[in-house]
Amino acid sequence: MTAAICNELLLRKHYLENEQIDTIYFGGGTPSLLTPTEIATILNTITTTYPVSPSPEITLEANPDDLNENKISSLYKIGINRLSIGVQSFDDKALQWMNRAHTATEAVQCIKTAQQVGFDNISLDIITGIPVTDPRQHLQDIEVALSLNPQHLSCYSLTLEPNTSWERLIRLKHFPRPIEEEQANSFQETIKQIKSNDWLHYEISNFALSEKWISKHNSAYWNHLKYLGVGPSAHSFNGRARRWNLNSHSKYIQSLNADKEPPHESELITPTMAFNEAILTGIRTSNGIDVKFLMSLLPSETEQLLKKIAKIPLKNQLCLRNYRITCNEDALLFSDAIAVSLLAD
Repeated sequence: MTAAICNELLLRKHYLENEQIDTIYFGGGTPSLLTPTEIATILNTITTTYPVSPSPEITLEANPDDLNENKISSLYKIGINRLSIGVQSFDDKALQWMNRAHTATEAVQCIKTAQQVGFDNISLDIITGIPVTDPRQHLQDIEVALSLNPQHLSCYSLTLEPNTSWERLIRLKHFPRPIEEEQANSFQETIKQIKSNDWLHYEISNFALSEKWISKHNSAYWNHLKYLGVGPSAHSFNGRARRWNLNSHSKYIQSLNADKEPPHESELITPTMAFNEAILTGIRTSNGIDVKFLMSLLPSETEQLLKKIAKIPLKNQLCLRNYRITCNEDALLFSDAIAVSLLAD
């Protein structure tokens, strides 16, 4: 797989039209299962093929059970400078319910080891609204997380997608179904607790210790910047079209072994699509929706949107300042529904 990924990087070196690479992200699936040597090979291919900035943000997603001291040290030495650790909870009962392979103690030790090795940019994933825990467990999880001095937190409310193991457990009545109102309250309490510690709430699910620690990579998605994704199922965007590789490891490797690009599909991004995507992503962030960008795409629709915002109740939910539309904190949990009311036809 590593050889195939490197070959795709070589075959698609013109996709970003020689733009500088500011972030590199090893994510999706379980990238931490790659050995440090394999990751170093991929990094070397990137830096010798693409114009990479002098100090790029290089993130690796990992679970605590994937990271021992030797691996953490090796990752640090090869150039990974940001770890995104899937802690999910610091409660063993919750971790068992989610079928996580690590314990709370192991998660804490993993974070401390990474800090001792030298990592000073660590993000932790936390899930709220898990039905088998104490109703206040989310606050305890945040308290523990903050005490470990990370630089970034990503907090998500438990989502029961159809046909997942979690949804099946709920459906079979092995566990109580989460109450939507209680989940919303838990998430609001989580936001309040993190912000009370002077953290930045810069996206509905993301918090940074300061502006310095905002995720540059994820922010690129929200700001409509170009990106190249390699590997099975990886998505790419060149400013004009979106493309995604098909989810077949065997066909992926077979094609690249023959020096052919992997099987993929693509779609052109129309002005209406770009307009609506800018609304859907921007409304979730503290930077908000860029009105000038919308105007460059669909002037008349932008004028109609501004008229909508001036009406009740939207004027109590949204704020227009300096050519940016932002969602008020009290309405943030309903931002998706608000965004739908603003979309162009």
